[in-house]
Amino acid sequence: GMGDRDKTLTIMKDPNCGPMGVIAIVLVILLKFVTLATLFSAYQWLALVVAIVLARTSLVSLLLTTPYVRSRGLGSCLAAYHSRHWCILVVSVTILVITFFIKNGLVSIAIAILAFLLCRQLMINRIGGTTGDTAGALVEVSETMVLLAATLVMDQT
Repeated sequence: GMGDRDKTLTIMKDPNCGPMGVIAIVLVILLKFVTLATLFSAYQWLALVVAIVLARTSLVSLLLTTPYVRSRGLGSCLAAYHSRHWCILVVSVTILVITFFIKNGLVSIAIAILAFLLCRQLMINRIGGTTGDTAGALVEVSETMVLLAATLVMDQT
């Protein structure tokens, strides 16, 4: 899109994937494969559950804090009709449970928050909000970063 919001949104609507998109997808898949293989070989399977939960929680947080830029996008109904109170409750309970019951839970939460803030800022700067594509990208980036952090801080016993 070269900085043009409308051009960027048009490109995102196109179902074809360019070479940079393919490279990004392959790199995320490879990174996830390596982290999962490492975590599972060390019997740290709970890290996968934490990564999945935090990534989906970041999606809820995105819909709470970021305008949806397409009026007819796949996520427009979800963005328009979600219950703010329930979303805040879900995010709060998730953070509390992971903090108090998961070893290295604070590290995972900090990484998920960092991924959320960075991705959200990129979305705001580039297109002025979020779309279904950017929401999906946030989930993948958050999940990958939490898995990588879990791999780096796991016990080597």
